[in-house]
Amino acid sequence: MSSAKGRVILINKMEEVLTDRIVELDNAIVVPRAANGTNAAAQKSGVFDSDGAFVRESVTFRKVGQFNSEPDFPKENDIRFLKGRYMYGGVLFGHFGHFLVDSLARIWAVCELGDKIDGIVFTPKTNAGDLQRVARVQRRIVQALGVPHPIINTAHPLRVEKLYVPSQGIGLDDWGVGSPGFHRFVREQGGRKGAPEGRRKLYLSRSALPRQRASYLSEKILESHLEDEGYTVIHPQQHSIEEQIALYRAAEYVISPDGSPLHLLAYVGAQNLKVAVIARRSAETNLIFEQQLRAFHDCHVVTLNCLVNDWVPTSSPRPGRSSWGEFDMKLLYTSLKDANFISGDKPWGPVPEEALNEELATIEAVEGQKYHRYVPGLRP
Repeated sequence: MSSAKGRVILINKMEEVLTDRIVELDNAIVVPRAANGTNAAAQKSGVFDSDGAFVRESVTFRKVGQFNSEPDFPKENDIRFLKGRYMYGGVLFGHFGHFLVDSLARIWAVCELGDKIDGIVFTPKTNAGDLQRVARVQRRIVQALGVPHPIINTAHPLRVEKLYVPSQGIGLDDWGVGSPGFHRFVREQGGRKGAPEGRRKLYLSRSALPRQRASYLSEKILESHLEDEGYTVIHPQQHSIEEQIALYRAAEYVISPDGSPLHLLAYVGAQNLKVAVIARRSAETNLIFEQQLRAFHDCHVVTLNCLVNDWVPTSSPRPGRSSWGEFDMKLLYTSLKDANFISGDKPWGPVPEEALNEELATIEAVEGQKYHRYVPGLRP
């Protein structure tokens, strides 16, 4: 039991790593983070029961620490009343990848709750700007995954007549394998209603993203090589969420840099899927996607780390989302061929150093900052 007024209506343990749990509350209070424009790595938000006890199931945990924690209890005259039956969804992220993993961490519970709920209540990642626009955009993803319920992204504390608070069913790092309840959601509802439509072989490109999103150098050259191997290059952000799901459900072979589209692929991809994840940065996150894809589909997945350099902004201490990888093109060819993703007999030659320098100079000009070759333990 999480509180005096709540009752646990479902418990399903998964080796004590993730536990599927739904707590039913009367007159629970949902508290968003303070209204300001900051975009912090953690926040104070969540749910209190009618006695004022903080509900632990409303916390989104990460491998180290937690994203949200107990906020101050709101003043009574700041609380608005929401009549009806709702599910607490957690924190609503605008970022595609974090939305899929952090914001949808409790979506598994719709398989249990079904028509018991009138909608899903979220609290905002950043309590500023047009919160309803964020809700509209992300609701389309939720609907495409088979969940018809409306979404509330509340800037104000709400006293909810009936609130169901599911525990977290998926998360970052080792939590990416998902709980039994989340597996059931993926198996039964994760975009299964739409028809597969697309090519057998896909490359999920980052080359059309804004430069600050980063990728690896020479991606356009890699795209040309893969097109010769029969792959269709797609830019996921240029397709609707419904089109992305249809493409991923039809694909048999997918090659992709490590990144957010792989979370969606893990949720909706076909069972016979074969995936090659190309590391674009030296980081522990490289293997997360492989673990997640294997957990949901038991499919053939390889992670290929052919990096020879990480090019990092002078403002960053280590490789991350803003760094650019440089890989050995010949080694990547060999690795993809050995893993049966390509079949051509002509090895891919090394990318000329002048071409690499020119691309890096373009990135520096667009970004307005210098990049340096990352060496562990050394600062530029």
